[in-house]
Amino acid sequence: DESLDDIDENNKITMVTLGCFTNVALLFLVYPDVKKYISKVVSLAGAIGVGNTSPAAEWNVELDPEATKIVFTSGLPIVQIPIEVSHTLIVNEDVINRIKALDSTFSKIMINLLSFFGETYKNVFEFNDGPPLHDPAAIAYVINPGLFKSKLMNVEIETTSQLSAGNTLCDLYNLTKKPKNVEVCLSADVNGFWDLIIESFKTINENYK
Repeated sequence: DESLDDIDENNKITMVTLGCFTNVALLFLVYPDVKKYISKVVSLAGAIGVGNTSPAAEWNVELDPEATKIVFTSGLPIVQIPIEVSHTLIVNEDVINRIKALDSTFSKIMINLLSFFGETYKNVFEFNDGPPLHDPAAIAYVINPGLFKSKLMNVEIETTSQLSAGNTLCDLYNLTKKPKNVEVCLSADVNGFWDLIIESFKTINENYK
């Protein structure tokens, strides 16, 4: 509580979540006043349609749907980047070649990390051109929201179904007429995204030397 007193309420932060929402939900429940220091929550989470760890749910939400519901109904502005968007950010041959051109130990490490899930995505999800890059999409949104097209809509979190717990039910066409609580990203400027990533790699690469 004392640490909160040291925070400038006029200098709010953007919270980025890249995993399940358990810790964030706990924070909001135990210290609800912390929300006044947060401008918005940007989350790589959920799916508009098909999931990736169950037929209906994405991993970060399926792990703790109750926590996700607490965050999504917190009253804070929420930005959701679903896997339909991150699945377009493919680490393809062109991307690999751009990173190879950096010609350094750092670039070799990055190629190994970015290619790590390649076989899994090919064999399980039929991604033949390379694996997608998920988490940096949320950071890219914070840096440049203009890279993404989005729509404000109602998003409900399924918490009880044995078949679809963890589903993020996105009311894309406002059929329920419920309050719109989440800004859901629908697409990304793929080339612009990779330009941002590669430029950051170049900067890191220079410092790495």
